[in-house]
Amino acid sequence: MSPEGFRLGVSHDPAVLALDSAVLLESFTQTYVLADGFARIETAEAGFAVAILSSAATPIVLPPGDHSFARASYRFVGTGRAGDKLQTVIELTERLSVEGEPAPPRFQPRDVLPCEITKLPLELRIGPDWWIRGDSNGDGKPDISDAIVTLQHLFLGGTVDCARAMDVNLDGKVDISDPISLLAHLFTGGPTPAPPFPDCGAGEETLECAKFPCPAV
Repeated sequence: MSPEGFRLGVSHDPAVLALDSAVLLESFTQTYVLADGFARIETAEAGFAVAILSSAATPIVLPPGDHSFARASYRFVGTGRAGDKLQTVIELTERLSVEGEPAPPRFQPRDVLPCEITKLPLELRIGPDWWIRGDSNGDGKPDISDAIVTLQHLFLGGTVDCARAMDVNLDGKVDISDPISLLAHLFTGGPTPAPPFPDCGAGEETLECAKFPCPAV
């Protein structure tokens, strides 16, 4: 078999992991994909799919061996208590598509992809009760969007997963002074919020935090 391209989908459990990004590696596409070929990658809630053809007219044969062609970044979104272990898996799938076309694991032309490893079992341990002060929306970085989320919570209502992350000024309550304190730090050189900031960490707080998406380990 002389593979000239391939398709595949990689899936995960979205109840445990969120796919933050999936990108093709330029080091692979620049050497393997010619001007009349193509390289596509699409993400979905449950994974990402790839379709690559080296060339329509003069395809390059993919040699045997290990090849790195994409990089994916995941974020732990499962729930549980500190110390709990969660079992999950990242694996090849038949259920994803690229540009509306199914992307089952196949070499061109339609041979089954002979991967030694078709699934990667993972055991994730939930770390301590970590969170980030000021990161109201839980995206891993305190910024202006967090001040907006706090203001929306204060004036439009709605529940939040981690009230303590909104307490920027460490006064034990969430009010308008918290987004003001965050904006002052971000834009006018105001005081740096107390730890944990700007990265995940532990901190004594009286406000509740049912869930915060710091990485599992």
